[in-house]
Amino acid sequence: FRAGECEHEIVLEGELHKSVRKNLIPDLQKITAEQIAAFGTSPNARYLFILILSEGAYGGLEHLNSSVNMYDPLKALSKDGYSKLLELLSHEYFHLWNVKRIRPIELGPFDYQKPKLTRELWIAEGITSFYDAYFLVKTKHLSPETYLMKVMEDLQSLERSEGETWMSLEDSSYTAWTKFYNRPNDPNANNTGISYYVKGGILALAMDLHILSETLGKRRLIDVMNELYRAYHLGKNRGFTKAEFFQSAKKSTGVDLKLEFGEYLDKPVPIPIETYLGKIGIHRLDTNPGIELGFTTRDERGNLYISKVDWKILDRSADLSQGDEWIALGGIRIHAGNRKDLLKRYKPGDKVELLISRRGNVLKRKLKLSKRFQVSQFKFVEHPSEEQNLLREIFFRASP
Repeated sequence: FRAGECEHEIVLEGELHKSVRKNLIPDLQKITAEQIAAFGTSPNARYLFILILSEGAYGGLEHLNSSVNMYDPLKALSKDGYSKLLELLSHEYFHLWNVKRIRPIELGPFDYQKPKLTRELWIAEGITSFYDAYFLVKTKHLSPETYLMKVMEDLQSLERSEGETWMSLEDSSYTAWTKFYNRPNDPNANNTGISYYVKGGILALAMDLHILSETLGKRRLIDVMNELYRAYHLGKNRGFTKAEFFQSAKKSTGVDLKLEFGEYLDKPVPIPIETYLGKIGIHRLDTNPGIELGFTTRDERGNLYISKVDWKILDRSADLSQGDEWIALGGIRIHAGNRKDLLKRYKPGDKVELLISRRGNVLKRKLKLSKRFQVSQFKFVEHPSEEQNLLREIFFRASP
């Protein structure tokens, strides 16, 4: 298919249901055309999507004029699963500009005999993570409500993590190879680190909303990306420093992003995204309060084992660890079949007794139950101001 001046091809390795195949080309045509329009032109005459279809697969890797993507073909059959596939392809396609041509100065040219570390993966991957879903809003593949649900999911993954008080966004980037990509081998990864994809995406959203508000809709974050593309890829044929990123932002939008967001890069503090969403008349609504254990479990033949401990939530005096088998709650044997009903007996603040097994020893533990809102969502305020209404319309405006 053709989008802009670029010819696109899709190569499938594996089987993809005909209903998905039927929609994939026209949907990708809209997404690629939207991204090309955002930059004015495509850097390529030809682009190739390689899509490897395999059970349980997920991920992608960008190249100068192509991308290699992996996805589970069965998941693509559901509406949510298909949207996630489009989001993946949108993400890798945006790398055509951001990373392959717009890049932090450390990311090339490479000396492959030495490690290359950068503190700016929040630009390379975080900004890309913002735009992968946002372009689906522009092409009407995601409704504003669904998009806000995705933002809330990302926000809550950070809120539940103690890692946000331990690691800054820049440190998350700098330790990518020793921390982020080593998560499967670190049982406390969620408590000691964060994802520069997730928090970087939240930061990019906040930046876009701040620029939108400060310029009354005349400038956006995409203007910053275009300035970086022109000045450093086309103009100087090199990457840019962190200082040059903020200089380009000020030049292209008139907004001082360093002043507004600098502390969220080098300090382990949360980004008040609710403040920035409030600029377009969106507020947070938490409802249905319930109990929070502070740990998650996995089911092994009906028996429950602690799979992850959330330090930020867990009553630490309970001394629970990943791998503990949860045997009983309040003197009653607990298993996958009755877990939900047993927990209904309790309310936030209750102190309960747990029986666990650790390395062959049966132990009693006391746990104070925390409070958690079962439903958290971003909602449109009922009576937005004239400015909020204008900025909201601009932000969610879809292409014809």
